[in-house]
Amino acid sequence: MSKNEHIDLEDIEDDVDIDDFDDNVIPDDSTEPSVPEGSGRTTEPSTEDSTSLGNNGKGKGKTTSAVWEYMYKKYDDTEQVVAIICNLCKKEYGPKTSTRPLMDHINKEHKRNISIKQQTRLSFIQKSYGKVDTVRVKDCLDVTIDFIVRSQMPFSIVDSSWFKKLCSVLDQRYVLPSRQYLQQQILNRFANHRSLVADELGRLSTKVSLTADVWTSITNQAYLGVTVHYIDDEWNMQHYLLDLIHFEHHHTGTRTKEKLLQLIDEMNLNGKVLSLTTDNDATMVLCGKHMTNEFGIVWNDSEFQHYQCAAHVLNIAISHGMQLRVRIIDKVRTFVNKIRHSTVLCDALRSYCKVIKKDYLKPDLDVATRWNSTFLMLEKFKRMREELDFLVCSNKHLETAYLNDDEWEQVRSMIVLLELMYKATKIFSSSSYPTVSDIRLTFAGIL
Repeated sequence: MSKNEHIDLEDIEDDVDIDDFDDNVIPDDSTEPSVPEGSGRTTEPSTEDSTSLGNNGKGKGKTTSAVWEYMYKKYDDTEQVVAIICNLCKKEYGPKTSTRPLMDHINKEHKRNISIKQQTRLSFIQKSYGKVDTVRVKDCLDVTIDFIVRSQMPFSIVDSSWFKKLCSVLDQRYVLPSRQYLQQQILNRFANHRSLVADELGRLSTKVSLTADVWTSITNQAYLGVTVHYIDDEWNMQHYLLDLIHFEHHHTGTRTKEKLLQLIDEMNLNGKVLSLTTDNDATMVLCGKHMTNEFGIVWNDSEFQHYQCAAHVLNIAISHGMQLRVRIIDKVRTFVNKIRHSTVLCDALRSYCKVIKKDYLKPDLDVATRWNSTFLMLEKFKRMREELDFLVCSNKHLETAYLNDDEWEQVRSMIVLLELMYKATKIFSSSSYPTVSDIRLTFAGIL
């Protein structure tokens, strides 16, 4: 260990003036230089002791910072520090000035003429949390799990060097768990929450409604999502995902019914299910029939009803109806595709938006499986007409694919019709209040 990196605790006195030290640095052994003649001090400091009076004049402190090679303290007749003076330019500072601004002065004004020895910074190595810190470790683990689950992050994020660095900056003592441990903790938390939900549903004095839908993930795996809806004892409407069931092989109507009945039993809902709502898929329709028979014959429950989603029924009708206007919709899709797949056209559109001081809009493309996406595509296309007219004028090769006035009128009439369907779908899709009572009135309003 070098001389500058060693701290001799015996040399540090109890009455050290902290203003004489740099923040968080190990001082070197250089002492305050002799005060030049004519500095105003009547008595020279003793050569036996390298200490001098502190800035407050009330005690002694070692002036061991490298700054004192180029600064000295001026004393009065009563041994009080009255100023700190630069040896190089004679600039004066107040008697209580700390070493930081003095060092800044030397670095700024005299850096070319001198070379200041760098001081070693203290590095405090903190130990990781131990057995006595279980509460803190649990809090950090819970927050980590919440972040991963709610942000839908992969378990492998705990192996990311950047994520580790972030956590280290936030709490240097916390060590991230491994992927395997994290996965097990999440599964344990799910089991605990599932048990709590089952206990809560078992205590309900009212009946519940279920909604179910089978969907396919991006990994081509089938899942059955089941949501529960009910009004609690305080007349507050509650709804949340009850389970996400993985389907292997074929998801037939019979297998779907068996999975639902098993879930109802595990969640203490026997005799409490009032209805099941599904889409109009043949599998789910058959499952609803099986469930109705099961409740009526086996459990003697004649109140159970299977409902087909009104929003799904409406959007099936919309899909069939739009076949009558498929030519104009296809032409809009083709034109939108040309723009979306050309960076040159998108840049030109963006530049024109800046000129006319309007927000840049990129044309949307509808998706067959997404409700109201055709309406949203046409509605946004109509809002962009001014920008699109300019784009076509600047790019003559787009004229044949662009709409004429009659076709723009067809788009406008399509929007008027589809807007009613869009609003009706929004009403049917609400989850904050029951919508079954709105079905008749809504359909009547459309007709």
